[in-house]
Amino acid sequence: MTHRVFLNNPVKLLDSLYCLVRLSSGRGIELQGYLLAVDPVSDTAVLADKSSGDINIIPGVNWDSLKLLDSSESVKNTAREMVKGTDNVSLPPGELSMAKENVISWLSKNNLPSEVVGEDIIIMGSVTLQPPYTESNCVANNEIILQRVEHIIQNMPSS
Repeated sequence: MTHRVFLNNPVKLLDSLYCLVRLSSGRGIELQGYLLAVDPVSDTAVLADKSSGDINIIPGVNWDSLKLLDSSESVKNTAREMVKGTDNVSLPPGELSMAKENVISWLSKNNLPSEVVGEDIIIMGSVTLQPPYTESNCVANNEIILQRVEHIIQNMPSS
């Protein structure tokens, strides 16, 4: 017997992240919200309610029921804002700019490709590093990659 994880479409799941979606739980309950994370092994989704901002973990998702309602960049940005940490330390603009440059340089020395998108640094296309650019400000869907990037940033020499 084939495990259900092999029946999922990983590209569809990845493309649906941070989008407004509708899906059904294993009990047939239809839910709608921003898709913040997926676990195709346990068929679990993390949805943020569009109106209240509440974050819910939905076990036993029927991935065949996943329907993309809105995948615009404005919706994706709204969803990403919902998962940003609220414990960010504010730095003066000059120090923040220097911290960003130092991290980009350190990532480059460690052969990690990065690009700047607005205030954020996107590392290897899968980890978002938000101001003030410390390891605790990394966001990613893949926990293994997230931990490795956090470790590299944590070991960055202070300048």
